[in-house]
Amino acid sequence: MLTTLQSRLSFFKTFHQQRRMQLFIIPNIKEDPAAVPTLVDDLHKSFKDWGLKEDGAVLQLREPGKRANQYA
Repeated sequence: MLTTLQSRLSFFKTFHQQRRMQLFIIPNIKEDPAAVPTLVDDLHKSFKDWGLKEDGAVLQLREPGKRANQYA
């Protein structure tokens, strides 16, 4: 996951080194309306390990300390 994000997002490396972002997995709320976002704490796992390919979940970048609009 880390290698892919670094190669696909030009700003990722800078923000990751400065700890200026958090990664969350936003579940597919159509399938499970009660599901809550999950903080990604291990970037060495694959996208498949986090379940991003199978169930329609998405990855969201947020600034730490800011309340982001849920499922935005």
